[in-house]
Amino acid sequence: DQAKQFTAYLARFDNPVATNDGKRELYYSFDAGLVHWVMVAGYCSEMHDTSTQPCLSDDSPQMDWLVNDLKSVDRSKTPWVLVAFHQPYMNSNKAHSMITEGRPMRAAIEDTLYEYKVDLVFSGHV
Repeated sequence: DQAKQFTAYLARFDNPVATNDGKRELYYSFDAGLVHWVMVAGYCSEMHDTSTQPCLSDDSPQMDWLVNDLKSVDRSKTPWVLVAFHQPYMNSNKAHSMITEGRPMRAAIEDTLYEYKVDLVFSGHV
């Protein structure tokens, strides 16, 4: 199914390769000046609704990548680590409920962000 593989998105945006197998993913990172940017994908082919967060479950390919990426940051070169993702992490937007979107995303990723001392998170639908 093309929608679940994000074919249209990947045809329009040239995401960098994030994995060792050379596959372009919806998640990636890059350095810009003193900032290490991390783009997290809250949507994946395993997701059937927003009440769970399989894209960032323990031992998922993305969570393994995220932990390794954050571990590898050299804070002497990039002292700031910023993370961005689409789902709301915390919000007051009733169309994107904290119960069905915010809590699953926060439960999936918050401990990792704290553990690796991420400085700032940008998320959508606030």
